[in-house]
Amino acid sequence: MSLATAHAAEVAGLMDDDEHAVTVTYNGTDISAIPGDLKRQIEEDGAMVDLLPLWVAVADVTTPAYWDTVIYNAETWRVQPGSTKAGAMWAMELKRDERPPL
Repeated sequence: MSLATAHAAEVAGLMDDDEHAVTVTYNGTDISAIPGDLKRQIEEDGAMVDLLPLWVAVADVTTPAYWDTVIYNAETWRVQPGSTKAGAMWAMELKRDERPPL
């Protein structure tokens, strides 16, 4: 088995919906993704936002762009600037529910 074949098999194993991944809709296309832990943050302007790290295969998302739409758990999230590529995976941060503090 070549290194490329082994790497592709590893990514496929990570993206198995029965193991680690879930199905999300990325710009209208269903793909497998691995969500991280939800966190809340207060931004400089005082708005509260929910942030979610997400990992997707490069084969599914060639180049993530700012404000791409991701539907996860029936909620709309938006890709934020600063996605990083690590081999055959993209690590990105999503944002939803920007709202003023109570």
